[in-house]
Amino acid sequence: MQVRLKVLQGSKTGKEIKLPTPQCLVGRSDECHLRPQTDAISRRHCLIMTTENEVVVRDLKSRNGTFVNGEKVAEEAVLLSGDQLRIGPLAFEVVIETAKAKRPMVHDIKDVAARTAEGGESNLTTELDNIDQWLSEADVEDLAKRQSDPETRQFRLDDTSAPAGGEVKPITADGDTKTLEVAKKGAKKSPGKLPPRPSADAKDSREAASDMLKKFFNRR
Repeated sequence: MQVRLKVLQGSKTGKEIKLPTPQCLVGRSDECHLRPQTDAISRRHCLIMTTENEVVVRDLKSRNGTFVNGEKVAEEAVLLSGDQLRIGPLAFEVVIETAKAKRPMVHDIKDVAARTAEGGESNLTTELDNIDQWLSEADVEDLAKRQSDPETRQFRLDDTSAPAGGEVKPITADGDTKTLEVAKKGAKKSPGKLPPRPSADAKDSREAASDMLKKFFNRR
């Protein structure tokens, strides 16, 4: 029985990874067979076990979990061909092929060419160094997407909002927010008040006193 994992995300989507051993350990530890270098994967994340009859995935108490068709694996789960296996943030399609029947002997050069063409699986790889790089791309690409689209806000002062005939003083460069002061150009001053005029009663009193003095001196 041959088991492969088809990559479902990243620039290597569609590429297939052939499990290098029947007891394939996935995680960041150096002892693992598949080593995605992302913190979302535990050091010993899960174990994929292949026997003659079935394929089983066992979660090793990972931090972000192992999922089969969207359901979290509590301990172990049987994998079938076509199942979607998610290991942390990495998604794969499980491809399982049973052992092929023994082929007849090669008789001529045409048989050799035909079998060579059948065996040339361009999407299949067993080079662990390349696989580790592929598995890390999904996490890097997701981070790049988040950083390339930051939320920005822009504030603008509308010059037309200033009062007609007014002058807006510039905001100081020290970054402090200050109230804008508006001073009107050519504003007229209120007219000044004239000195108070003496009342008519005061004038009459002075004239009456003057007449009394004149009469007093005339009698003498």
